[in-house]
Amino acid sequence: SASQRYARDEPAAIIYTSGSTGLPKGCVIAANILTAMWPYARYGLDLRAGRDVFWPTGDPSWGYGLCCYLPALAMGTSVLCVDSNATPDVCRDIIARYKVTNLATTPTVLRSLMAHRAAREGGSTVRAISSCGEPLNAEVVQFFRDGWGVVPMDHFGATEFGLPIGTHNGLAMQVKPGSMGLPAPGQRMAVVDAAGQELPPQSVGLFA
Repeated sequence: SASQRYARDEPAAIIYTSGSTGLPKGCVIAANILTAMWPYARYGLDLRAGRDVFWPTGDPSWGYGLCCYLPALAMGTSVLCVDSNATPDVCRDIIARYKVTNLATTPTVLRSLMAHRAAREGGSTVRAISSCGEPLNAEVVQFFRDGWGVVPMDHFGATEFGLPIGTHNGLAMQVKPGSMGLPAPGQRMAVVDAAGQELPPQSVGLFA
């Protein structure tokens, strides 16, 4: 029922990892996931309800897709969900037809746009680009800065904890090409050992 309350760590969904480190694994997403995603939606994506047309090119069932679609819908932002793969022609058509202002995608899609001459000047309405899933190299950043007048912002996260690190569209910050950025406001990241104790610099451990 609508009045039912849930503990913040109760399971809300199971979403499968991409399998980049082995077989896909089912990650239990806790009921407080929207709270955990809020800094990313607000500062990373810089979503503006009532003003943005937001297009996350990834599938909503993918970890990055979930981190984009769920908070955007909760905020009341206009969100596009496109069934077709984000080829350069599809990107050019969707951005022009719906006047996309906020684009969340992957470096692979951005690189394909770079290689497609007709798409090079197809981002006249886009004011923010966010990227996740693989490293965003300096060449891609420079290309979109020069061609579209928009600096793609890189973000880092994992299926089980969202995207706490990045270069943020919603903050005035210096973008260092090749860097995945800084923790979002309200987030603190550290390298810890198996017991959760913070480790000194130059140590190998776990992100927390």
